[in-house]
Amino acid sequence: MPFITNFLIRVRGGEPLPAGVSLPLERNERVLTWGRVHGGGIAAATDVGLRVRRGDDSTPTLHPWHEIARAVWREGQLVVEDMDRTMTSYRLAEPRGVPAAVREHVNATVVVSERHAIGTAGVRIVARRNLRTGALLWSTVFDDPSVDAEGELQDQADALLTAVRRRFSES
Repeated sequence: MPFITNFLIRVRGGEPLPAGVSLPLERNERVLTWGRVHGGGIAAATDVGLRVRRGDDSTPTLHPWHEIARAVWREGQLVVEDMDRTMTSYRLAEPRGVPAAVREHVNATVVVSERHAIGTAGVRIVARRNLRTGALLWSTVFDDPSVDAEGELQDQADALLTAVRRRFSES
């Protein structure tokens, strides 16, 4: 089965996974590059997102490109922060092209990113494009995650988002 999977990836224009390794992919999803996770797992950058199967975990994790707020590559460690501020860390034993592909694809999703001040708080208005569907996803991200974004502060951030979104759609 892995041979057939890798053959199909190659035919569709992606890079084959190593022999004996397979990941569940969506229809027409291509593996762009892959790396080995410490402990026997695999990390694959696809045109949908970053798919990671740890050596001790049989269920792969998918980080869609437009849902990654930021990713940091440092000293063999890839730290992925999702838009909901969940942080996941992967130690890559063989990174290959994965860190570069993550940076490229996350950056490619950002269409609008504007920082604004609301009193003493900072908020970023962000529009990200889902690379598969083309849909824009708008969000507000406070500089300080501990800021209580309830009530008036969140209302002001939502008003900023509406204004930026309106300005963007008019241009």
